[in-house]
Amino acid sequence: MLTDSNKIWELEVKWLSLSVKNAKNMLEIFSQAFSDHHFLIRSNNIDSNTTYNIFKAFIDFFSNIPEALILGGIKNPENQLVCASFSKHSDIKPSVRALIPFIFRICRTIGWRRSKELSKVEKYRPNYTNPYIELIILGTLPKYQKRGLGHCMISALAEKARNNKFSGIILIADKDTPSFDFYQKENFKVDKEVTIGDLTACWMRLEI
Repeated sequence: MLTDSNKIWELEVKWLSLSVKNAKNMLEIFSQAFSDHHFLIRSNNIDSNTTYNIFKAFIDFFSNIPEALILGGIKNPENQLVCASFSKHSDIKPSVRALIPFIFRICRTIGWRRSKELSKVEKYRPNYTNPYIELIILGTLPKYQKRGLGHCMISALAEKARNNKFSGIILIADKDTPSFDFYQKENFKVDKEVTIGDLTACWMRLEI
C-alpha cells in the first residue's frame, strides 16, 4: 500500500502487451523519467521534443524484438501506468532490418559522435555464458519516484527469471546517476565499467 496526498492506493505489477495505449503511456514515462539524464543534456540540440523522439525510436525498435518482456506498474484504483520496463532474453539479438533504422534515427537525434560512444558499451559487453533476463530500461514518472516502485519491478523480474530458469538479471547503468545506487541496493554487482566520453557505463548483474 502506498500513499499520495493522504490517499491510500495500491501498485499492481503486471506483464503487458505493447498496445498503442501502453506504448503511448510508456513513451511519456520514459521521456519524463530520463529528461535530465546528463548524457542527453550534454548532447547537441537536445530538448523535450528530441528526448521524446529518442524514446519513440526506442519503443518502435523494441517492438520488433521477439519475446520482449514488458512490465508495468499500475496505480489503482485509477488504473494509471506509473512505471514501466523493457527486458529481453540476453541471447536474443535484434534483426539487422530493425537495427539499421533505429541507429539512423538515434544518430540523427544526438549526433554521430555521441552515438559512436554509446556503441562502445555493447562492444565491451561481458561474456555471459548463462541465460539472463536483460533489463533494457526501467523508468518511473518523477511524481512517483522514491516510493519503492522500482523495488517492486525488480522483484517481479527476479521472480520471472527464477521461474523460467534464468541465472538472473543483467543491465547497464550510468555510474554517476541515482539508478546506479538503486541497483546496488538491489544487490546488483558491477561486472565491467566502460568509459564513453564523460560517462561511465557499468554492466551489472543480479544472480538469482
